[in-house]
Amino acid sequence: MTTAFRQSVALLAFRPKPEPDELFSSWLTRVAHEQGLKLQTFCHRVWPGKQIWNRDIDRCADDQLIADLALLTGTPLERALITTLRSYEGTLFERLNVNGNTRWLIPVGVYHRVRRRFGLQFCPQCIREKPYFRRLWRLSLVVTCTVHGRYLLDRCDKCSQPIQLHRSEMGVRHKIEPDDRICSWCGKSLIIMNQRLADSRLIAIQRTFELTINGHRPPFGTSAVEYFAVLSDLLAILASPRPWVRRFRCLVAVGSGLPLIQGLPRSESTVYFDHMDVTTRGMLLKSLGWLISDWPRRVLAVASISGARPTDLVRGFERHGRPEWLMELLRSSCPKYQVRLQPQFLQSPSHEGELQANRFPTFSPH
Repeated sequence: MTTAFRQSVALLAFRPKPEPDELFSSWLTRVAHEQGLKLQTFCHRVWPGKQIWNRDIDRCADDQLIADLALLTGTPLERALITTLRSYEGTLFERLNVNGNTRWLIPVGVYHRVRRRFGLQFCPQCIREKPYFRRLWRLSLVVTCTVHGRYLLDRCDKCSQPIQLHRSEMGVRHKIEPDDRICSWCGKSLIIMNQRLADSRLIAIQRTFELTINGHRPPFGTSAVEYFAVLSDLLAILASPRPWVRRFRCLVAVGSGLPLIQGLPRSESTVYFDHMDVTTRGMLLKSLGWLISDWPRRVLAVASISGARPTDLVRGFERHGRPEWLMELLRSSCPKYQVRLQPQFLQSPSHEGELQANRFPTFSPH
């Protein structure tokens, strides 16, 4: 610990602890503002010469930075570590990749100190009631606020720019009371932005995800990591440009009553669920929820009727390894597609005609 750092301890007349599920960058911002300092000023005084905001601090905060902030605020180190996205290791993924993409984490698109992607979502009502940003809001599988029943926002509804906590106070030299609840680009307050009502089916599936993240037993699979890996593979299949997947999506649309998702990337290399906007991810998650509500029968039945070969489905689950229980399931079911109990909606002549003519609502990403 440097001399400058020892001296900075005296600056912390107020020592806010992390709120439940608070994100590290949000906590650091609150700590600085509680001292009556701008965030950049606080960081320079505590860690002189250290580059902090030219990276995704919630993914890449080093152990010393976390330990220093814990010491400054009198927070147990274990509690401080939970504020970072690394805390999802062993639940959402095996290991966090600090130098590249990690599944389920929305990239912020760091360019110098600017954010070019929409990696920080938020609920205006939540930050109005309790002014801090939640860790869950950095996850691509989280698209709604289950408390208020509305879609999260991932950008300013006035200028359509990403939310940047560390830049909300910049450009106003003599600002005395920094507020991270404003758009750093146009200055509009985040707490008055409009939200759309979320579908009850989407809220229900997200609650299942959140329970699993918080330690509840996953609906299927031997561990949470395997469960979320299978979900990630299923979403990749739903968004795939492969010909048989087009038929697969049509069948899902007819069976679930959801709009057919169109306008997805045409190249396999450009299909990244984590890079999609909130609305598109919400549509895919609703389709996923319908597919896994009768796991694995519905997935296998729809794949069979869509004309997918057994090897097509097996390849779809190769992205994150092959859990033995899943491979055994596919080996026993895929060769003859033993799950031939076609859902009633697929046996109806009227629906077959609908499928042939594609006469059902469509959804195209913006």
